[in-house]
Amino acid sequence: MIRSISLRNFKCFGALDLELAPLTLFTGFNAGGKSTTIQTLLLIEQTLRGPLSYPCLMLNGPLLGLGSPSDVLNENSGSNPLMIGVGTDDQLITWQFRLSEDRLLRLDLLNIEHAGAKHVRQAAELIGIRPDSGYGALVVEAIESVVYLGAARQVDTEVY
Repeated sequence: MIRSISLRNFKCFGALDLELAPLTLFTGFNAGGKSTTIQTLLLIEQTLRGPLSYPCLMLNGPLLGLGSPSDVLNENSGSNPLMIGVGTDDQLITWQFRLSEDRLLRLDLLNIEHAGAKHVRQAAELIGIRPDSGYGALVVEAIESVVYLGAARQVDTEVY
């Protein structure tokens, strides 16, 4: 089960560290970041389900359409990386992405914490964004098991 989400420089968040419970409800004002928080899980899931060797965030795909890197990078991020962390009870993976010359958010570093040990992988050591060992498998499994039920607003229209 996913127990935590952490974000750096993603959309409206300069930084967010959020603990999750078995049932977590997001409530708040419009444009407060509720959807953005959920989008991070869907974005990582979409990228993990994409081509195995693709080393970039898949901003547009079957789960989400987020536009371009300029649409998802926090306006105050400067040259700082976009980071998404997802944790379970036993493991934490943090993906660090940097804007590349070809205007893609390309994986830079992958940090895995497991049993008190840290494992850092450079993007060149990996195939895509998926961890290359059993470390992080619980987090990937938890992300891939996410089921998102969304609501769509229906606008009343008059029929003549």
